[in-house]
Amino acid sequence: MTAKTCALEDCEEPLYANSVCRKHYDRLRRRGTIEPPAPREKPECTEDGCEKDQHSQGLCQMHYRRLRKHGSTAVPQRVNKPGPKPDPSKPHSKHRPAQPRVSEEKTHCPQGHPYDEENTYIDGNGYKHCRTCQRDRMAERRPKTVGQGGHNKAKTQCPKGHPYDEGNTIFSKDGRRSCKACAKVNTAKQVIQKYGITLERFEELLQEQEGKCAICLTPFDGEAPHIDHDHVCCSGYKACGKCVRGLLCAGCNRGLGCFEDNRHLLLAAAEYLNQFSS
Repeated sequence: MTAKTCALEDCEEPLYANSVCRKHYDRLRRRGTIEPPAPREKPECTEDGCEKDQHSQGLCQMHYRRLRKHGSTAVPQRVNKPGPKPDPSKPHSKHRPAQPRVSEEKTHCPQGHPYDEENTYIDGNGYKHCRTCQRDRMAERRPKTVGQGGHNKAKTQCPKGHPYDEGNTIFSKDGRRSCKACAKVNTAKQVIQKYGITLERFEELLQEQEGKCAICLTPFDGEAPHIDHDHVCCSGYKACGKCVRGLLCAGCNRGLGCFEDNRHLLLAAAEYLNQFSS
């Protein structure tokens, strides 16, 4: 069963009443016809040369505002009125001639510091300032905790839960402290990201090698593993991640670097050692 639609041509809306859809039915009730209403044309502004629509009193919005504000629709003329002349007889008049702002008579600031070359500076507006007073004001505004361990001075643990004891605390030059365990983890993350692998991939390599060096099988036991990669693919101290071969201890990683990853040199070194083996 097909749904009934509007009886008018080119209208596929569902049937509502009187054989027409809801839109045409509303038109029929309000205007007595189903034809769309004719667009309303606004008359133009009565001013010569203005083609904008009328807003009020036969004028567009711009000319109507001019008429209300200036009493005419013409462009208002701006007249620069001269200001009052300075009166020399009134020394405290606000219109007196401008005086030089840097007073040569003052030799000391209000706090008693001398206005000499080392303790004086003049700003862009010509005012003279005391450097000593400025340093004192900045010292008063500076928080009292700066350089004294900061807000974590009373805390006994870092945000990760590591204790702030003698073996796990690092003090900076300005007196602030940080967690040594967290610093090691952050450093390891930076090193891992430098070789183009994620922390999860690093943990997988460590589990596959059972926490041992891939060459000498020596357990790392807290020592940071060295990430070995193919220098033919990526030369230098950074890698793309695809050429990472495994995790080595410091000695094996240094040894491969000395032999420049050359297999023939490594085999020759092994034969050389076999000659003197007992």
